[in-house]
Amino acid sequence: MDKVYDKASGQWLGNANPINYEIGENITLQVNLTGEVFDVDFSTDPPELAGSIFATLDKLIADVENGLYEEIGGADLAKLDEHINNLLSYRSEVGAKMNRLEMVNSRLEDTEVNYTKLLSDNEDVNMAKVIVELTNQENIYRASLAAGARIIQPSLVDFLR
Repeated sequence: MDKVYDKASGQWLGNANPINYEIGENITLQVNLTGEVFDVDFSTDPPELAGSIFATLDKLIADVENGLYEEIGGADLAKLDEHINNLLSYRSEVGAKMNRLEMVNSRLEDTEVNYTKLLSDNEDVNMAKVIVELTNQENIYRASLAAGARIIQPSLVDFLR
């Protein structure tokens, strides 16, 4: 899997292209999240990371290294809380999509079972009926053999010829 963020260069390597899957007739669902989850601005090329969670974390690291504790306790943590709340909202969105996909999967499995049962009802044999027909055909065959044996009874002369 390719990295979407290069820490060394600070560049966003991902894209904002949605991946949509058809989960039903004329029903599509986007199954990926883009860099907007991390507040990446895609209106520029390359995407702007100034307001992203990556920039906030880089600023927090720099403030810790430089001893700017007022910034850390104030603006840095407030901005980090905003990013965390944003991530939690996307996480709930992903959970809702997972629930929907599981529901669709369950419905498709139920439909498969119902169609298999319907096909079975239409195409499977009635065992009692088939056994009765087989027994009747066996009796007819045995009666035919017995009748033929009575009509053509070989004699000792027939064997000598």
